[in-house]
Amino acid sequence: MIKKILKELFYNIRYRKINKLRSFFGGKESNWIISLDDCVKLDKIIKKYKIKNILELGTGIGSSTLSMAYSLPPDGHIDTVEQFEKCIERAKQIIPKKYKDKITFYRSEVEIFQPFKYLNTLAYKELPRGDWDLIVIDGPSFQIEGDYLITSLPRGDIIRLIETLKDKTFIYIDGSLVTRKLLKRFYSHCVNHNRKEDLFQK
Repeated sequence: MIKKILKELFYNIRYRKINKLRSFFGGKESNWIISLDDCVKLDKIIKKYKIKNILELGTGIGSSTLSMAYSLPPDGHIDTVEQFEKCIERAKQIIPKKYKDKITFYRSEVEIFQPFKYLNTLAYKELPRGDWDLIVIDGPSFQIEGDYLITSLPRGDIIRLIETLKDKTFIYIDGSLVTRKLLKRFYSHCVNHNRKEDLFQK
């Protein structure tokens, strides 16, 4: 019991900047900010599997980027992709200087990507290249087409990437159940799902 309380205290102190962000934005906007539970989950994954290189799809305002930067070893690096320039600028303001050398920001437009007939997904038009150990999927969240706001589609970037990923690359999907179902349905032959950690691995 004492060990559990001390552990929770440690994580609350460690991620106090993220907790402050949640308090600052408050209300519905705080849903953009990574939860303490997700911070802990990603921290455990990064340390347990000795993750060094991460591709994050969906920077948002940088809270999850910051959380992962805390957990990476000194030689670790994050490539993070976002569709909105204002989010990238906010992330650069939020992330402390000592972690910025670990992060490369990329901006990309979003498109409707059709990997299979009759299946539409949301995907970034341009992705960086890299030799990643972990892919964290938290975007893109929506696309505007004319007068329509398109949401609730699977995130298709992982389909573009999957053949090029090295063996044993981990895939963490934050929230999107429809993307998880897509991976399970079409890629169960080459991707394993660890239900306990809610983590996929090529």
